[in-house]
Amino acid sequence: QEVGQAERRVSHMMQQLAESCEEAEQRMVAEREGRARAEAEALLAEATAQAAEEAMMAAMLQLAEAWELAGELAGKQAQQVEDARQEEEETQQRMAAEREG
Repeated sequence: QEVGQAERRVSHMMQQLAESCEEAEQRMVAEREGRARAEAEALLAEATAQAAEEAMMAAMLQLAEAWELAGELAGKQAQQVEDARQEEEETQQRMAAEREG
């Protein structure tokens, strides 16, 4: 009878041990999944920040190029206005010289 009780106790302890091991394994898996998820989120955040920084740098370069082009166009336009003013002035002088002469 004692042997039967001992066997049942051993069997019960083995079952509790198996359940404890299973629970511990489930906790470890959940912790690993949590760490993996946190690492993936951190990598995603880093990649997103890097992409945003690269996009901002590209936009700044485009803006600088646009300013440079605008400056060149403004310079050309100013030169055209000056050329037209000089041409008008020369025309007026020729017309005045022709009237006098």
